[in-house]
Amino acid sequence: MIHTVDALTELRARKARHDCNDGYGGSGSGLFTEDGRLIATHSASLDMNAKRPSDIETHYGSALLLEGDLLEAIKSDVQKKP
Repeated sequence: MIHTVDALTELRARKARHDCNDGYGGSGSGLFTEDGRLIATHSASLDMNAKRPSDIETHYGSALLLEGDLLEAIKSDVQKKP
């Protein structure tokens, strides 16, 4: 479940704070809607990289939302591929 969404950064990107147990090595894995649409990619934190079990009381994972300028850049790059 996504709990909060950060404000836009100077690069016009937002991160969603979630309670998925993506853990050590989870960076780059997907965050999906219930209907299977990819909406974000996980970004592990130093806390998660400590190889401790997920503890939702002290840590929310974060995922970079695939939206806005980032999504348009990805679509543009994919369209250029043969």
